[in-house]
Amino acid sequence: MRMMDLPKLFILDVAHGNCAILQDTEGTVIIDCAHGDTLIETLRQLNVNYVDRIIISHADEDHVKGFIDLLSDESIKIGHIYINPDGSKKTRTWTNLRRLITEAVDKKETTRNFIYAGLTGLEVGEVKIEILAPNMDIVGQAGGLDLDNQRLNSNSVSVVVRLIYRDQGIALLAGDIDQIGLKNLLNSGNDISSKVLVFPHHGGNVGTKDNQSFTSSLCQKVQPQMVVFSIGRDKHSNPRKEVVEAVTNSLPDVHIICTQLAKTCSPEVLSTTPEHLNILPSKGKEANHCCGGTVVINLSETEMTYAPSNDHRQFVKENIVSALCMRS
Repeated sequence: MRMMDLPKLFILDVAHGNCAILQDTEGTVIIDCAHGDTLIETLRQLNVNYVDRIIISHADEDHVKGFIDLLSDESIKIGHIYINPDGSKKTRTWTNLRRLITEAVDKKETTRNFIYAGLTGLEVGEVKIEILAPNMDIVGQAGGLDLDNQRLNSNSVSVVVRLIYRDQGIALLAGDIDQIGLKNLLNSGNDISSKVLVFPHHGGNVGTKDNQSFTSSLCQKVQPQMVVFSIGRDKHSNPRKEVVEAVTNSLPDVHIICTQLAKTCSPEVLSTTPEHLNILPSKGKEANHCCGGTVVINLSETEMTYAPSNDHRQFVKENIVSALCMRS
């Protein structure tokens, strides 16, 4: 890939989970990775064998399980790992990942750093990487209380990443922040506006009885042109109807992309593979589960473009009769 083609942001279709790759002019950053081989396949297709930074938003399996395979792959080297500590998480996956990271650090194959709001020095090129959450007072406090005596869990302390290119917010990767996490984020007073919002918790229940208010508050502050729901067709029936309705009510012109075709939109799998998908790996391709598939965001001095673009909207209009994103 030529330097003039960079930077690029890839939001991977990993089914239910999150994974993004920022390929910048001087290196590569990975933000989260769910289970499966989509990440490694994509890195190989992009001819990436060295990852400068890995950012782990929080300890849930659908954000970290794929890192075990990545750390075990000797063909891909990792420079620095930025981990969000979580003493409340007792899963075998989280324990195994911590063990592998420790072994790699002991062998001096990588370095380990804790991540928190305000951390700097993550850039590997022209895109500025802002860490907006969690605040220092709640880092590692999952299972405890914040300063307002609110009970915190892994989602409450999820990392939120904002990517900035030429002084514009390009993407907000919100991890799995819940109502408490969003309140703390908004109280910080930071600018969170971005052209793309990777919606938290895959469009599912965010730990509040009022998912619509949560969604409206987030959308009004971010004001994205595109909202991405990173979902798996066969898990949790995301995105929830009330979440999508709140997005479209808050942002009438927004382009909503689900990486896979939600059962709430189409109970049946389509008989033909969508023609708008790009050539990069997508977890849903083999079973014909894709809607938007892997999303590629191209950054340039003049404008931001992305694929799939309007072809995706046309595909939804023509093929998905009950599409939630079109009901407004």
